[in-house]
Amino acid sequence: MISEVILKVAGMEAEESKPYYPRPSIAGPERCLRQMVYWASNTPQDKRISDRAIVVMNDSSFHETLTEDWLNKTAFRLHSQQMEVEIAELDFYNPPFILKGHIDGIITDMLGFEALYEHKAINYFTHNRYEAGEYPLDYITQCCLYIVGVSKLNPEITKAVLLIKDKNTSAYLDYVIDYDTDKDIAKIVEMSHSNGKKLIGDPEPLFVMENVVQGAIDRFRQVYEYVQNKTLPDRQYEINSWHCEYCQWQETCWAGYEEEYQQLAQDTVLDMEIEDLCRYYLELNAHLKEMEKEKDELKAKIRQVLKAANASKGKAGQYVIHNRLDKYQSLNKEKIPESILKQAMETKYKEVLTIRLIKR
Repeated sequence: MISEVILKVAGMEAEESKPYYPRPSIAGPERCLRQMVYWASNTPQDKRISDRAIVVMNDSSFHETLTEDWLNKTAFRLHSQQMEVEIAELDFYNPPFILKGHIDGIITDMLGFEALYEHKAINYFTHNRYEAGEYPLDYITQCCLYIVGVSKLNPEITKAVLLIKDKNTSAYLDYVIDYDTDKDIAKIVEMSHSNGKKLIGDPEPLFVMENVVQGAIDRFRQVYEYVQNKTLPDRQYEINSWHCEYCQWQETCWAGYEEEYQQLAQDTVLDMEIEDLCRYYLELNAHLKEMEKEKDELKAKIRQVLKAANASKGKAGQYVIHNRLDKYQSLNKEKIPESILKQAMETKYKEVLTIRLIKR
């Protein structure tokens, strides 16, 4: 009853897509430049954001409030929330555009050390990617831009604490970012997880990102120039990328791609460096095939031992072996009327790389 109307209400009350203008939240290198050009040039969207996605994004602001409430019960002090900072003058606009932002706050510890505070609430899968070692380049860029703005008010603030919450599990992950405004270099010097895992970048930082702020400004300049010249940059992601699946200009962007692909040269002579990469690729692929075959053979032998023992689970020294029976759902297309099946079918593309060795 209620579940039927909540998402619909969210969709009805959703604002139209905000107009494009340079801001820290869209300044990072992971955001597709071509998407930004469509946005900045007011290109009509192919699809609107789903009602559920609107609720998901709206939830993030509440997670920030919840985290702030917990922080207020610790020895840390959070202040200056949503304070506006001026970051840079974009002189390629006429008149010049002032790049501004509103920070999540300044955090102070018991010793009086202050750092920029930035909070993000994300999904389980992205949080796992970051925990596994991938770095959030867009969030790091946003933090560095804010540090530039905050340092104009307090030059002693050169670090940021980027706190990322998993909205599904309430796990937290934070990065301490040391940003050098003169060299435009960001260094991750500490990474902590709420499960107790902690990494310290000493003596070398855990991660280094160069040309952070200038790179962001250059991207805004590129967007401006593409719009003025009525041209488009190359597509940043492959056709089957999840980035494109979520893009509101997906159909517009990839329209005519099949025809474009047919026009690509097919007899280009490439340099020797590519030859070395191809050789290594084929060697690696051959090893993987052999290893996969050997793994399957070992798996079959282990199952035979369990079958001979009339068991599904057993111990062998320090190993526990469990041949589990899992139940899963499978779609039987033969039971679906052909007319419905045709309506559900979608034409999609993916790029398939093949390499073969020329016999000489």
